[in-house]
Amino acid sequence: MNLVLGVHPVEILLDTSPKRIRAIFYIPKKSPSAKMVKLIEKAQANHVPVSAVSPGEAPSGKIPHQGIWARVDPFSYTTLMQWLQLQKERVMSTLVILDGITDPHNLGAIIRTAACLGCQGILLPKNRSAPITPTVWKASSGAVGALPILRETNLVRSVKRLKSEGFWIFGTRTGNATPLWDASWSERVAIIVGNEEKGIRPLLSSHCDLYLSIPLTGPVTSLNVSVAAGIILYERARYLAARPGEGADHD
Repeated sequence: MNLVLGVHPVEILLDTSPKRIRAIFYIPKKSPSAKMVKLIEKAQANHVPVSAVSPGEAPSGKIPHQGIWARVDPFSYTTLMQWLQLQKERVMSTLVILDGITDPHNLGAIIRTAACLGCQGILLPKNRSAPITPTVWKASSGAVGALPILRETNLVRSVKRLKSEGFWIFGTRTGNATPLWDASWSERVAIIVGNEEKGIRPLLSSHCDLYLSIPLTGPVTSLNVSVAAGIILYERARYLAARPGEGADHD
């Protein structure tokens, strides 16, 4: 079993994936907050077992639990084939491919941004990537439960399959690339974001149809990877929002 800790992560989990929850635990207070009362009521409405516990029974570790946490089944990843089945009826689709994102806080932040901006999924490699852990749940504010998280052994093979399904592959790099605001977005897009230091691995990069860059004008010449991903995904969402009949959720 895994733990999801904190008010907002538990709230998102209840809103998006209540069936994943095996039990919720909370530390009672004389004057509980309205948010805490609402969470407990929502859990009970979803037939999730709720237990009041003492502070000494709280999970140990560096992740703050804020007086409430959920016990969930081990995280279940989606396969690319399963995800493509979900996309069959969609005209517009956005997949984020993360190559070498090993910091769980960066991973959680990117997942949260992708969920906020209407992306349809995140694809991770089985190696050279942070897995979905309680830290990632917390860093994503519970957004891990809001969209499919895919995991595949071979990203190159996955990209080839995506191309065969009509996806255009957009890579990110700093030099010799199209400025983000000049991007010609297609209906079905997979955006590859690479490691902060090493970027996208060369073999994977060679399969990109277009490379994007974020022009920077200040004295600092690099961005945190989760910030860069957020800028790119916002530009994608802005493009979709400007299309007649399209919204941020791509329906």
